[in-house]
Amino acid sequence: MTAPEPHLRIDPETAEADMMRLVLTLADFLKETLERQALRRMERGAVDDEQIAAMSEAFEKMDQKIAQLCAEAGLKRDTLDIALGPFGSLMGRMAPGTPSDEAPGDQA
Repeated sequence: MTAPEPHLRIDPETAEADMMRLVLTLADFLKETLERQALRRMERGAVDDEQIAAMSEAFEKMDQKIAQLCAEAGLKRDTLDIALGPFGSLMGRMAPGTPSDEAPGDQA
């Protein structure tokens, strides 16, 4: 009987790149979540025009920074994701069941 393959694979040679991918994926996820929350608040009329402008500027700056960090790390923005097993993926960019370390187009 063979031991089951561990769910977490750590490769010392790619640890830094893997960490950058994780951090940028989470940053992108949080930005998108905050954007959706802001849209709901706007639809309810819970924010004024000045707040809308400030949020829009903040989201644009976040988007630019994530794009810049992706470029510096040699990552493609559309490949940032975390596999969630049979549930698909965090960002919806992977097919269900795809391991995170098999994301297509990892490097730019």
